[in-house]
Amino acid sequence: MLQYIMSAMADRPSEMRSSAGDRPATLRRRVRRRALSYKYGRIGVVFLVLIGLSVLDRAGLLLSRPGEAEYYDGAVVAVVRVIDGDTIDVALADRRAGTETTRIRIWGIDCPEIAKPAFADSGTAAQAAEPFGDAATEFTRKLVDGQEVRLVLEPHRVRGYFGRLLAHVEVGDFGVGADEGEDGEVTNLAAALLGAGLARYEDRWYHGFLMYYQQLETGAKAGAVGMWE
Repeated sequence: MLQYIMSAMADRPSEMRSSAGDRPATLRRRVRRRALSYKYGRIGVVFLVLIGLSVLDRAGLLLSRPGEAEYYDGAVVAVVRVIDGDTIDVALADRRAGTETTRIRIWGIDCPEIAKPAFADSGTAAQAAEPFGDAATEFTRKLVDGQEVRLVLEPHRVRGYFGRLLAHVEVGDFGVGADEGEDGEVTNLAAALLGAGLARYEDRWYHGFLMYYQQLETGAKAGAVGMWE
């Protein structure tokens, strides 16, 4: 028994030396793990920030600038070009884009697409016209091309995809009503397109005409008008 105890005591220093020798390696592993955790944690934060910026950009919140809503809201401007049923250019300088005209995407509706050519530089393939795309474009052209329109903005969302200005567009007799300063007959372009069955109402973002536009689409469907035939 005494010999066993002496042998065990003789072996203990070597075990202690071995354990002490392992400590630096263990510490190095811990430091590496913490460094990797910190590194990947930073990457995760950057990734989440980029996602958040992308969401804000797609919502048009990063593109709008202070005073932009006031600059456009209520402006009466001439339409210089009709792009398609729900997109027009007006003769008002776009100070953000640095152009003499501003491209307007009409709030709250989506018209069928017209044919689009291929663009080799961007690799975009040609796109065939959707049914009633040309009809919607011609409807908008007859109603507003070369006419003065009034822009009505929603302050919470000024710009949309591709930096286009979002606006309700009105055409008619501005300030020539029975009483001085009042309007005569005024037509909401989006409402006219919906009533003719040449647009769908969009409910992805709230706006002041949302329920009205929905009712107009419902009426067009019930009457089998335009694309709802």
